[in-house]
Amino acid sequence: MPFPFFVDVDSEYDLYADTDVNTHGHVQWYFFRVTVPSTLLRQTRERGAATLKVRFNIRNMLKKASLYTDGMLPAVYIESPGFAKCGWHHSGVNVCYFKNTDTYRHRRTGKVRNYYTLSFTPSMSDDRPFVAYFAHCYPYTYTRLQRFMLSMQKDPERRTTFKRRVMCKTIAGNNCDLLTITDFSQDDEKDATVRRRTAIAITARVHPGESNSSFVMHGLLEFLTGSSLEARFLRHHFVFKVVPMLNPDGVVHGNYRCSLAGTDLNRRWLNPSSELHPTIFATKNMLLSVCKIRPVSLYCDLHGHSRKKNIFLYGCRPFDTGSRTEAARVRLFPHILCKTSDCTRGGFYSFGDCTFSINASKKGTGRVVVWNEMQVLHSFTLEASFFG
Repeated sequence: MPFPFFVDVDSEYDLYADTDVNTHGHVQWYFFRVTVPSTLLRQTRERGAATLKVRFNIRNMLKKASLYTDGMLPAVYIESPGFAKCGWHHSGVNVCYFKNTDTYRHRRTGKVRNYYTLSFTPSMSDDRPFVAYFAHCYPYTYTRLQRFMLSMQKDPERRTTFKRRVMCKTIAGNNCDLLTITDFSQDDEKDATVRRRTAIAITARVHPGESNSSFVMHGLLEFLTGSSLEARFLRHHFVFKVVPMLNPDGVVHGNYRCSLAGTDLNRRWLNPSSELHPTIFATKNMLLSVCKIRPVSLYCDLHGHSRKKNIFLYGCRPFDTGSRTEAARVRLFPHILCKTSDCTRGGFYSFGDCTFSINASKKGTGRVVVWNEMQVLHSFTLEASFFG
């Protein structure tokens, strides 16, 4: 739920975003609600001002670089008849992101570092009382996902294209769902056509603040369960294993990066705990089981990126061999995507931003573990910019 407060005439507010639960950091996501009452609008008019001017300064951001310096605006939703058709949109003036004088000591290195401030003035020109919501990105809640999957189950056509089950429970007791999407008209495992199908695994929202990854997942599920010729072809030739939300607890509690255990789940794939990292433990075991039944031709983990524009992929280049053939094969899917995607024609997908190296800090990620332990060559992280 967004944090609520009332604003006053021509005021400036210093705000401090919550850290992730059971951590001392990971401050990037914000979501708050502002109420503008009729008395405030009346005072504004009495002062002869055309619009209400309020400035917000979120003073405890941690990242040095931000897309706000490149022109990104906060996400805004206004509850008012005058904004009925706007929905969530990007808005604001005099948006800036800069280092401030507040400091903290880095937990691992002990070095003193500065906080950063996101400062902006909302565009609030309505002459009637209203409530405004501000967020780092368009919210996509756990409840919305549950309702969306339920709506697909009630759809007479879509419900025949997938099966849904609760793969595991989270620390807080929320559901982590697994969807299996394929052509179920031949559901006998002895059927040669079914046996020949390879698997494609897709996961999303391991980092709760990357809500744009859920919108990518939402569109993907609509497409894969749809009636287009392309969707029918894919269902006939592949078995899709989809985990739409890997970190439901973090999403529910408004975290940016971590779970309720205070850990980045996308660094726990090497040896996940069934108690502390149940969704990663269950997802990894599910993929290992799938690999025993059929080959996995592709794994893709959907993310959001806070410092780069465009949509791009991170792959895994083999570091034990200098084979040009292997290096070319790793780049094949990103290159095909570049040639065929509508995002490329719209200028959003960038092959030039794709990278294939593996840093030491990434060895515990889903992308690297699926590639290394399960021998899935085409194992990727898809990054979608928050700027989109």
